[in-house]
Amino acid sequence: MNDTRTDDEIAGLFAAANPLPAHRSAPDRSEIGLPPTDEPASDLDDGALRPLPDAAPRERWGLVVGVAAAVALVVSLAVTTTVGEGEPAPADEPDDTVSTLSTLPAPEPTAVDRAKAATIDAFLEAIARHDVDAARQQTVASPELVIAPGAAKSGQPIASLADQFTWMEAFDWRWDDAECEPFTEGRVACEIRIRNRLTDFSGVDYLALAVFGFVDDRIATVTHFTRSSRSYSSAAFQPYAQWMEEHHPDDVSRLWSDQGPHLNAETAAIMDARLTEYVGQIGEELAYEFIAAVNDGDAEAARAVLAPDRTPQLVWDENGSLPTLEAQLAWLGAFHTTWDAPQCAATRPNSVACEFRYGNRLSQAQHGQTEPGSVTFRIVDGGIEMTRGTVPADGPPPATTYDAFIYWVNATDPETAHRIWTNGDEGEIVTEASASLLDEQLSEFLASGVVDLQPDDAAASRLVTALNERDADALAATVDDDLDAIDGWARPTWSEMATWLDANGESWKVKACHPVAENAQGCEIDVEDALSRFAGVEKNRFAVLEVGGDVVTAFSITTQSDAYAERALRPFLDWLRTNHPDDVDEVWQEVDGALVPRPTARAAELHARHVAEYTTTEGES
Repeated sequence: MNDTRTDDEIAGLFAAANPLPAHRSAPDRSEIGLPPTDEPASDLDDGALRPLPDAAPRERWGLVVGVAAAVALVVSLAVTTTVGEGEPAPADEPDDTVSTLSTLPAPEPTAVDRAKAATIDAFLEAIARHDVDAARQQTVASPELVIAPGAAKSGQPIASLADQFTWMEAFDWRWDDAECEPFTEGRVACEIRIRNRLTDFSGVDYLALAVFGFVDDRIATVTHFTRSSRSYSSAAFQPYAQWMEEHHPDDVSRLWSDQGPHLNAETAAIMDARLTEYVGQIGEELAYEFIAAVNDGDAEAARAVLAPDRTPQLVWDENGSLPTLEAQLAWLGAFHTTWDAPQCAATRPNSVACEFRYGNRLSQAQHGQTEPGSVTFRIVDGGIEMTRGTVPADGPPPATTYDAFIYWVNATDPETAHRIWTNGDEGEIVTEASASLLDEQLSEFLASGVVDLQPDDAAASRLVTALNERDADALAATVDDDLDAIDGWARPTWSEMATWLDANGESWKVKACHPVAENAQGCEIDVEDALSRFAGVEKNRFAVLEVGGDVVTAFSITTQSDAYAERALRPFLDWLRTNHPDDVDEVWQEVDGALVPRPTARAAELHARHVAEYTTTEGES
């Protein structure tokens, strides 16, 4: 039976069933899914939108039984009702369809029964996964489902579920945050939040109302219409529509009609490609603007392109917290760090990767070169967030110059060193105040002439070779007779040192050296031992060697990689305390607050046995 009510009458019934606060205006036709009467249908409509002036975000409307009753009336007018603007109902309901609001039952507000709730949950999960087979498992044999925009067009059959899902996958369409209530027998109304690739990009989603009709706890009909989409239309869809008209005008008519999109695999593939191109193009522009802001040290400009409440990790802070963007940019500014000649490109939907050359004034002073770096951004909530980067704050490798600089500051101004680095050398304290001190110290270091001295790794190489070969004669010829303190140990002899290196399966390799003072070289040394190989981490050290003539007169280890301490040594010591508690004090001792091995043959023997047992048993487990 046909219902003769006009669109205005239906809108009035909807408004009566959805009272708004006194200070709010009633929704217009576009927000309840009724065809507008005063403007033509747009050729660029995603099936759920109409070009509208922007408005302030609406308050979330509570789903009430009255809403469900009004929706039931709209649904009863046709097998499939209006889903988006410009989509008139294509067919009539059977004769027994309820056609007046007064004849609709008004049930007490109750929860949706468990079987129907479980079916709706599974159906929404299938939509989120774009799994048409899983969706079909929740429906009757021949359902009438209108879930995609444009699925119901005047005078045409409802689009197949496969075609609807194909289109929705191209858009990554999801129905989230469902709040459902029963209203008529066999029907459930759910307020849902629509999300898709454009909402992810813009950060603006919108509400819709979906009505599920059931037969034996299986979905027989689904219809939905927009409730509040003004912000989405102006902030997300219309800019995309304009971009399509400018860049791909020939695709517009292939994708849309005045009743909504054409739903099939071909148009879905085109839409997928165009959305990826559109979001990627804007993401690339945002990425270039962010890199320019980093190079300029402009936090305000950087924030203008970042997604809300996203602060990138450009500089690591020793205390594990995320420094402010201003502090991080101040640190990069102190180093005069630049990301030069960036090349950015969209790599996958909503993602952009940038490659560039980077350097700072330490690296420029050392070798005048830049190194390749990269960052990856995710496009989200109307901006970008940095998800991955390979740009260490201390500049391009080798890091020897930076370590030499830290050593120099500790030697010339230890008080300031402790205000820039934890304990003077262990990790960056990233604040705007410390960045100012860093800037001053870097300028003084570069002006001191130390950086202009020639690197010389000859003495370090001779010493390391002798250690690796456990060659006592070569060691005697390489080091001063009085040099007997290494690595913070309790003054071991060189023979004791060699014994321990054997027990630890240890080998050293000079990576690079840089002057830290007259007749002193700071050298980065790659170290491997049985524990580092087992844990898969590096045990790199920074050592300072003072050289007199052809012999090493002083040798000290100033830093060791944190990764080795956390992932290799600490787990081993925990295991040792549990499995061989009586041996701990016989092998290890505390010196200046650090746990170091005892320089005895017995300690080396026990350590070798413990490491072999640990790597075997823990490797098996």
